Amino acid sequence: MRIGPALDAVLRTTTIYDLRAAGAQDAIVVGAGAAGGLAALLLAEAGLRVLVLDAGWRQSAQRSWVRRATATITRTLADPATLRLLPPKAVPLGKIALRSVGLLRQPIQSRCSVWGRMPEAFVDDRDCPYATPPDQPFVWIRARTLGGRVGLPGHGRQYYRLSSSDLAPRDGLSAPWPLEPGELDPWYSMVERRLKLAGAMDDVPWQPDSHLSRELEPSLNQFAVMAAIGARWPHSRPMLTRFAAPLDALEGAALTGRLRCREGAVVRQIDVDRSGRVRGVVWFDQQSGTDVRACAPLVFLCASALESTRILSLSRSSKAVQGLGAQSDALGRYLMDHIVVTGLLLKHI
Repeated sequence: MRIGPALDAVLRTTTIYDLRAAGAQDAIVVGAGAAGGLAALLLAEAGLRVLVLDAGWRQSAQRSWVRRATATITRTLADPATLRLLPPKAVPLGKIALRSVGLLRQPIQSRCSVWGRMPEAFVDDRDCPYATPPDQPFVWIRARTLGGRVGLPGHGRQYYRLSSSDLAPRDGLSAPWPLEPGELDPWYSMVERRLKLAGAMDDVPWQPDSHLSRELEPSLNQFAVMAAIGARWPHSRPMLTRFAAPLDALEGAALTGRLRCREGAVVRQIDVDRSGRVRGVVWFDQQSGTDVRACAPLVFLCASALESTRILSLSRSSKAVQGLGAQSDALGRYLMDHIVVTGLLLKHI
């Protein structure tokens, strides 16, 4: 994500001493990704003083020289231009060297297809370990950077609406969402206008049409691929992507003068009072190496699906012994996140 002058000034001037003061902010947003950035922008535009907390941290050159050096080596080895300069027999050795660099500190994150292009955006697996059952391994890819995964190289930046079949599945296995058909449409339209979404009106039942700022027509190559898919699978309905460039939401929020943003803030729990009412957030501050508590009557949890679940599970009190939301039996279940699917389909056309 682009850090403009207004956001840069906010990052430099946001200190934990100011944040600890009672009444210092009206709302706290956890996570500075696509959802958190837009939430901060809308709240700031509405006149609220907003504090954004994000676990990503741009360390100083003195403290991160090893990480920077490793990232530079990794990007060099992953650059196709570098591989083209190597003799053909040396290319496998270059790839082995790239994998070896990843195994030093990021054995899990280096499995991501775009890790080599921006390794510093991913967590350090040695510092951030996790455990899974032996018979249920799970590769947890975590990006900690302002803007979230939208800022990663190769991210599709695609945006689609959920259909009625998504919200009320008829497979007999999935529980319906507590939403009425069309209930999200005004919110979808608001976000799509902000993003200036580009795409096409496809008129397919499983993918509701979006509010488009720019309609696209398929190129000759795209048309040929879509025609080939239709010929091979007559009941299919190929459609164009719906995409948008990243929104500079935090820069816009900073320009209102009502934003503060703290990097390196690994949120531990949502703080609640004796009645169970939310009153703030507790986080480990990587910059100072201390635990910090900030108060606000509104908290927006916009971390990733698993990170948000972790935070809610640790947010325990006498009113929520197993964590906030645990009494609904939904905490830790029905998680929704991005998946990556390679274009193997084209090989069969």
